[in-house]
Amino acid sequence: MTDSRAGDSRATDDRAYDTVLADAMAALVMPRRGLRRWLHGNKSFCLRHGGRRYYAELLDLYDQCLAVLDRPARPPDERERSSISPVVRER
Repeated sequence: MTDSRAGDSRATDDRAYDTVLADAMAALVMPRRGLRRWLHGNKSFCLRHGGRRYYAELLDLYDQCLAVLDRPARPPDERERSSISPVVRER
């Protein structure tokens, strides 16, 4: 018999991680299409220069970021409730 609470906890952790990734990508202040192109370009570089042998963790991160971008964008009010505050740059 499996403990469904462990699965629930893992799903909650995944959602929290996805929220952190979404917040981090939003902080880049790039259009989603440009961000997707940038991530694909970096992923292609890694694949051409050693692939998973050298860049396994980075490729996994790119895949996770791209998966977050594949989901519908969160409404602005939901982003404001995030646990991560945006970085404010002084000029």
